[in-house]
Amino acid sequence: MADLPERPIEKGNFGTGIMACVTNDKYLYQMPLNRQAQKFRNEFTVEFAESTLCDIITRTVLRLEPVCEVRKTDLLRAKYPQTDETTIPVPIKKKRGKTHQGCYWVYYDPIQRIVIFECRHG
Repeated sequence: MADLPERPIEKGNFGTGIMACVTNDKYLYQMPLNRQAQKFRNEFTVEFAESTLCDIITRTVLRLEPVCEVRKTDLLRAKYPQTDETTIPVPIKKKRGKTHQGCYWVYYDPIQRIVIFECRHG
């Protein structure tokens, strides 16, 4: 018997298709994970906990991080890079109701049409 193909999540049952679907719905269509869970339940009669969908997002982002870093390097070497910094309040986990100043960065190269978003918590 042949070995199973390698999975993107070690010892996981999810393939790249479901990972791409959940990530696209969350970031491209701004669909919260609880509504995605409802969609899977209503359209496909499949039950997913929000924590499972959250794990899919986390694993997808971790796998895409090296690609994103290469693209960011390309963008910062571009002839006409643009950046924008927006300050945001970031909750402090151990102090309920307290926040500190974080930054949300957008990098853009209009020539190569590359956009990178980065959040810095402090």
